[in-house]
Amino acid sequence: MTLLELTELGASTGEHELLSGISLAVQEGSVLAVLGESGSGKTTLGLAALGEAANGVRLTGSVRASGTELLGRNASERVRARAGALGHLPQDPASVLDPVRRCGPVLRELAGLRNSGRAERANAVTAALRDAGLAPGMARRHPHRLSGGQQQRMALATTLVCAPGLLVLDEPTTGLDPVTKAGLLDRLRLLTESGKALLLLTHDLAAVRALADEIAVLDGGELIEHGPAGELLRAPRAAKTRELTSAPEPVPRPRTGGAALEVRGLRVPGILTGLELTVPAGATTVLLGASGAGKTTLGRVLAGLTGARGTVTLDGKPVPTAAGKRDTALRRAIQYVHQDSRASFAEHAGTLGQIAATARWLRGANRATAREEAAALLGELGVDPAAAERPPGSLSGGQLQRCALARALLARPRLLVCDEITSGLDPASTTRLLRVLTAAAERSATTLLLIGHDLDTLLPFADRVAVLDAGRCVEEADAERFAAEQTSAPGAALMRGGLPAPEGQ
Repeated sequence: MTLLELTELGASTGEHELLSGISLAVQEGSVLAVLGESGSGKTTLGLAALGEAANGVRLTGSVRASGTELLGRNASERVRARAGALGHLPQDPASVLDPVRRCGPVLRELAGLRNSGRAERANAVTAALRDAGLAPGMARRHPHRLSGGQQQRMALATTLVCAPGLLVLDEPTTGLDPVTKAGLLDRLRLLTESGKALLLLTHDLAAVRALADEIAVLDGGELIEHGPAGELLRAPRAAKTRELTSAPEPVPRPRTGGAALEVRGLRVPGILTGLELTVPAGATTVLLGASGAGKTTLGRVLAGLTGARGTVTLDGKPVPTAAGKRDTALRRAIQYVHQDSRASFAEHAGTLGQIAATARWLRGANRATAREEAAALLGELGVDPAAAERPPGSLSGGQLQRCALARALLARPRLLVCDEITSGLDPASTTRLLRVLTAAAERSATTLLLIGHDLDTLLPFADRVAVLDAGRCVEEADAERFAAEQTSAPGAALMRGGLPAPEGQ
C-alpha cells in the first residue's frame, strides 16, 4: 500500500526554486532515505510531504497521503487528513516541545487525538516513550531539563504517540552519541517491522545503511539519483552522490602548548558533580559523553550562560561563570557555538548582519569591514553570502550551523567551544568546516573544545579527548592513545556503540 506519493512536487519562493519536479513514493513498512548536502531541499521536502511549507514558500504538484490529496486544502483539513497517517519529527526538536509545560501532559493531549479513554491515552504515552528510548519518569520534566539528545527523543515520542503509519524524520540522529543512536536505530527498525514506513531526511550514512530500502539524492532542489539502497551505495552514478557517500577527509591538527583552560570542582545541581578538566593551549580537545552526561551544560558554563560553583580559569586568570560579570575582552576571549544554532539567531533580522556584529562589537571593526570578513568566511564554509542576507528562517539547519561558527570565529577568540557543529552536515561540508576551523584556529592561536559524538570524524582531528559520565570527567587522554586503548568503560562504550536501556532506568 502506498502511504505517501509525491508527483511533480515543486517549491519556490519568489523567483528562487527550492524543489523542482520531485516524484517519489513511500510504501507501507518501507524506508525511503533522502540524502543531500545542507541547503539541497531536504527539510523543504519533509514539510511538503505534510502539505506544509515555510512562510513565503509556494508548493505545486501533488502530495497524497494514503490516497488523500493534501495540497489545496486549508490547515484544518490537512490536519484531519494526516491524523493517523503522517507524523513529523523536525530537525529542531525544541520547536515541537512546549517550553513552559511538562512533557507528560503534552503527550497525553496528543494521545487524545486517537484515544478517548484515560487508560488508552496513558498506555499510548508509555508506549511512545518506550519506543523513543525514554523511561516513563522523563515525562515529568520540562524540556529545558532535558539534554539535546533527550529533547530529540522526546520530540520523537510526540510523533509516535498518535500512531501514524508513516514517520517523516528530519535528521533524527543529530546530537546523539553512538550508544544512544544505535538504540534509536534499532527502535526505528522495529517500527518498520511492525508495518510503519519512514521518510528519512538525513546526512547520516550509518542510519541510511541500517534502515533504508531506497535512497533518493537531492542536489539544488532536484532529484539527481533514486534507487535501491544497496545498489546506490555500492555504485553511485552521480558525482554528487559519490561525494555525499564518501568518508570525510582527515584534516591536520593545530599545534599544542601549555594549559589554556582549567576547570576545578565545577558543580551544577543535578548535572555536574565536581567536574575537573584541563584543556591544553592551541590544541583541539574533543569532549565526549552519552546524552545527558553534562557536555552542553559545561559548554554553557564556559560561555557564561549557566551559573555554577567551582572555578574556571583561562590562561591562569579567573573567569566568572556569569556572563554579566565578564568585560568585553573576556566575552571576546571565550566564544560558544550552541547546539541549537537556529535559536541563537534573531528571527527577523538578516543573518549576515548578525554574524558581522561580532567583529563590530567585540573587535571594533567598522560596518563595511565586518560584513566583508563575514561574507568571506561564509564563502570558505560553503554558505552563499547572498543567501545569508536573508533571515535565519530561510536557511537550512546545516547552513545555520556554519553561520553560527562564522559568527564566533569573527571574534578571534582565545577559546572556542563548539557544541555538535558537524551533526547536521554531510561529509563534504564537514571536511570543509573542519579545514576552515583549523586554519582559523592557527591564525588566531585559538584553543578548540569540540563537543560531539561523531567519533570517526573528530578523533583524527583531535589532540586530546575528555570523556564525561554522570557530570564528571572520567577520562582525559591523548587522542591516539584513547582510540587505541580505550582506558575507561564509558570511553569504550562510546567507541563501541550498542543498545542502551531506555534512559532513566
